[in-house]
Amino acid sequence: MSRPTNAHVGADVAQVTPLIAGQVIEVLVQDAAIVRRGDVLVRLDSTDARLALAQAEAALANAERRVRGLVATNAGLAGQVAARGAGQSQAAAQVIAARADLENAQIDLNRRESLAASGSVSGEELTTARNAMTTATTRLRAAQAMQQLASANQASAMGTRRANGALIENTPPPRTPTCWPPAPPAIRPG
Repeated sequence: MSRPTNAHVGADVAQVTPLIAGQVIEVLVQDAAIVRRGDVLVRLDSTDARLALAQAEAALANAERRVRGLVATNAGLAGQVAARGAGQSQAAAQVIAARADLENAQIDLNRRESLAASGSVSGEELTTARNAMTTATTRLRAAQAMQQLASANQASAMGTRRANGALIENTPPPRTPTCWPPAPPAIRPG
């Protein structure tokens, strides 16, 4: 489709709509003047646009600081997850040791009970073996409780890290916003 290069509007007044809002500070055409596409008709006061730009830049800087903080937090949370994993491994080792102690206490108690019938073991030794068995049972239960706590702590740390990661997931790298041109914006016919 071809467009005429020399066209006229059959109207006394033509409606001109700006792309942005602003106070007109200068009109650059005369009444009934011929204008062409791309001609500057008016200049707008750029104060509001510059203020909006400054606010947008401040909001962007705040968002970038927040993302950097979340990324730093994520690194710290990764360390917490690793530490909680080490705590869980340590608790598991304590459960294994407590089970071994309980087995030894059970063996010792069984041996002393069998010898007590023949009178080879005193009542005091038998009581000591029974107390050792009770203590070993209690230590095993405590170690198992610590293992459950360590597991819950690790799960909590992992959940916190996942939640933090969701906040920064798919976050684009910092960008420089497109800045307004140094001259005030102008309305062009078009």
